[in-house]
Amino acid sequence: MLVYPSSIDLSSSTLRYLTEQLAVRQREIGTRWRRLPASRQALLALAHLRCGDTYAQLAAGFGIGIATVYRYIREAIEVLAALAPTLAEAMETARTKAFVILDGTLLPIDRIAADGPYNSGKHKRHGMNAQVLTDPFGRLLWASPALPGSTHDLTAARTHEIADALAAADPLGRPLGDREFPTTTQGYRALLMWLITFGHVQVVGVECTGSYGAGLTTVLSAADLTVVEVNAPDRGTRHTRGKSDPIDAYAAARAAASGRATAIPKSHTGTVEALRQLRVARASAIKARTQAINQLIGLRVTAPEPLRASLTGLTRTTLVNRCLRLRPGADLTCPTEAARYALRQLARRIRMLTEEIDEVTERLTMLTTSAGPELVALFGVGTETAGQLLVTAGDNPERLRTEAAFAALCGAAPVPASSGRTDRHRLSRGGDRQANRALHMIAVVRMRYCPRTRAYVARRTQQGLSKKDIIRCLKRFIAREVYHALTRTHNGSTAPST
Repeated sequence: MLVYPSSIDLSSSTLRYLTEQLAVRQREIGTRWRRLPASRQALLALAHLRCGDTYAQLAAGFGIGIATVYRYIREAIEVLAALAPTLAEAMETARTKAFVILDGTLLPIDRIAADGPYNSGKHKRHGMNAQVLTDPFGRLLWASPALPGSTHDLTAARTHEIADALAAADPLGRPLGDREFPTTTQGYRALLMWLITFGHVQVVGVECTGSYGAGLTTVLSAADLTVVEVNAPDRGTRHTRGKSDPIDAYAAARAAASGRATAIPKSHTGTVEALRQLRVARASAIKARTQAINQLIGLRVTAPEPLRASLTGLTRTTLVNRCLRLRPGADLTCPTEAARYALRQLARRIRMLTEEIDEVTERLTMLTTSAGPELVALFGVGTETAGQLLVTAGDNPERLRTEAAFAALCGAAPVPASSGRTDRHRLSRGGDRQANRALHMIAVVRMRYCPRTRAYVARRTQQGLSKKDIIRCLKRFIAREVYHALTRTHNGSTAPST
């Protein structure tokens, strides 16, 4: 076979780029020596891809075997294919375009023995079907893997799931589909796999991320998906559009896609979540004990006279201890003996609940100190108030981008209430009311025991502010202190004291 010099209508920068990529590939696999260097291998691959030179021609021209030519070209194609964008990456670019162009083309090949699958009746020749996605100016965004030439373009588009990906990239917020899944771990995973079929998922809107949607939020966050909290539609919207699961799902999707829903949900995976669960147990025990004490006092009032006189005028603790020592008789048909028995049972319940509350409180104190040491160190902040503020912020307080956002969450952000010549602000009636109550208790404690706060109250009173307005200002200041204490603890840094 005769060999002669020829040319390829490609720039030298293309050759250098492919040479660099092949050199990186050879270093990754640990190649020590090859018959051709990376630059000659790149030239060989470009001659085959651009000019269509056969393996035998390239083997004669480069002085190597046909099998070596095959391996070199196959390696170059694999390197270039790894650099090509995926369909999901192409959809990210497509979202920034006014429209995209999708068209199929036939890559011609030599006739082979299996004529049927590769013979294109449309093009009247043999080849491979490839789908190409471009921007409005014809610049290539994505090219599909090759299919036999007899494949119809619509069939190829469905095979590569191009239609679903383009539908997911629709910026108009039109519905793509809805399905129901069981609220189990398997159901959450099935939902996740269904979402992935639409292409790259930018954001997922979930209602009630702190209650019924907590399990789904955890699964989606573990899959590295961005989840935002979506508020339930107001009464006016539900009155006009109705109420159903698909309607709520589409409303949540539109709120997340439009950017109207931006709140990041709590993670529910750390110490604060454990703290919240213990606080629920403690709150229910306190409520049950209060109910039992009220019932005990009520039974004392209606008890027969000899028994009622012996229990009158006692404090609650003394009353409970006295009732624990009551010894009812065997005849419970007697009202006096029945009253003794009922009072003793209530006293035992109160004692049991008190022991339970003390045990949970001890563990809450340890968890609160561990989760927010700087928060507990603030003046007027105890275990109860610190625990509530930690639960309000969550395990990921960085979701609250500014101290103003935390103040609004606690209902301590000032709301304009001006009218005419009166320029004033009032407290917000929204937000977490339990967190607002915690800030209020801290403000009350400081107003009584903190010298600096007492001086501030006196100064603001002289300026004409009412007590409510002074407490509003104190709450906003305390919210700022609490926010910085929470973020410093979460970031593991401690600010210098002043």
